[in-house]
Amino acid sequence: MLLQIRLSSYPPAIALEGCLHKANLLLLAIIDYRNHYRGHWRAGLPGFLTSFLILITPFTANAWVNARPQALASIQSYTGIWDMPTARVLPDWHMRFKISKADLYDYYGGAIGLFDRLELAGQITEINTIDDCFGPDAGYGEYKDRSAGARLVLVQEDESRPQIAIGFYDATGTALFGQRYLVASKMFGPFDLTLGLGQGILAGETTSGTSSTSQDAAFDFLTSSPARKTDLFGGIEYHFNDDLTLSAEYSPIKYEKLKGGKEKKYPINFGLKYKLLSWFHLQAAYMRGEDFAWGVNFQFPLEPEGFLAWKKEKPFLASERLRWQAFEADDKKLAEIIANQVKKSGFSHVATAVHKNSLWIEAVNAKYLSNARALARIFSIAEQLTPERISIFYLNLKNKGQILLSLKAQREDVKAFLESRLDKEAFLTFADLDLYGDEHWDEFAENKDITVLDFCENKIGSTFISSILIGCEGGFTKDERILLKKFEKVGLDVPTILRSETATVSVASKILL
Repeated sequence: MLLQIRLSSYPPAIALEGCLHKANLLLLAIIDYRNHYRGHWRAGLPGFLTSFLILITPFTANAWVNARPQALASIQSYTGIWDMPTARVLPDWHMRFKISKADLYDYYGGAIGLFDRLELAGQITEINTIDDCFGPDAGYGEYKDRSAGARLVLVQEDESRPQIAIGFYDATGTALFGQRYLVASKMFGPFDLTLGLGQGILAGETTSGTSSTSQDAAFDFLTSSPARKTDLFGGIEYHFNDDLTLSAEYSPIKYEKLKGGKEKKYPINFGLKYKLLSWFHLQAAYMRGEDFAWGVNFQFPLEPEGFLAWKKEKPFLASERLRWQAFEADDKKLAEIIANQVKKSGFSHVATAVHKNSLWIEAVNAKYLSNARALARIFSIAEQLTPERISIFYLNLKNKGQILLSLKAQREDVKAFLESRLDKEAFLTFADLDLYGDEHWDEFAENKDITVLDFCENKIGSTFISSILIGCEGGFTKDERILLKKFEKVGLDVPTILRSETATVSVASKILL
């Protein structure tokens, strides 16, 4: 009965249909607006937008379940699609450094997120077609412009409403790229849809040199009446997974009016964003129907907990679908599910194992200043996702490969502690605390089956190996494989045959690192 409810509540086909329907509504709304109020686009553009949606349809069934909002960089330093801003902001106390090139413009800048509601960004824009005002012989190179801006989240996203933000850019000085906007973003499955109203260059205006009252054109634009020319912008970001995103936008910017700019063929920019590492992101885009752009950004937290160490964190709540997946999983799959959720909660170097009635978790606490808070978070994830047959938890916090704190506790004691039926002193009375975890690991791994190193698709990953059997060069013979078929097999991700000594060193480095 539980399975029937789950499938009827979460059918991928229905979710996909709903996502595509909402995406089409957004694009059709923009097209309709432009056709009625700003003149007709080129004939091939609506067909391109439709093709974009059809192209990404086959991938949606796998991506919609785990999709979550992401504050991804635009081609410039601020969070956005390509040239258009979104309502997303960098998480609290996270920083981004950005280098990118889009045809005539080179961008060097950064941004910082504060309080999960505010993002401050700044950059230097180098215009490749114009020499600096000091002249070509001054050795200063191309023309450079400094700009900065901010974005404030007014309404945070939940299941029923979008995230809404206001913002501005190029707040002081020449106002070459002055803009202010009101924008909303909402997740529908793997789609992150954005729709906004923009002024300044976002409405096709030229904001530089427009001041008649002072020498600060940017400030005059920023403080000007809101009843000025306003235009619609929007876009879609499709998350294949946490690392790969396909982004497309409609841009009302009149690039030929920008300093050093030229006329565009199409008001569409699209491309890919990829997280090569958690802190190292790559971008590639096709801009304005004729130019290629690329970007590299470094994004990372400054300190655990940031400015919001006092903020009460939302409790972990496993969905019915996730709990059912954990219930159906074997030991290996269950360990993978729990490891993924612990990683998503902000921990790094996570490794898990399930053996008989016990669960082993170890991780680096890169999020909380308090180890007690870190253990409580991991406890909450483990308690909700493990079936009743798991009665003992081993939780370990480590640093540089060394376990610093190991806590063994009965499931019922953990549950009572999380529900405040057991205070910290009483909980530690029932629990077993070990500084380095050696005794706990020996206890957990007792009688654990031997793992065999052989040629196979199952590569050594984040699951634990207590004992491993390594054969001589070339692996095992046919008769030996028959004798060892009852044991789990793992392989190394190398195309060559290794000597046993080399294989031993490789396995050891995989396990230790």
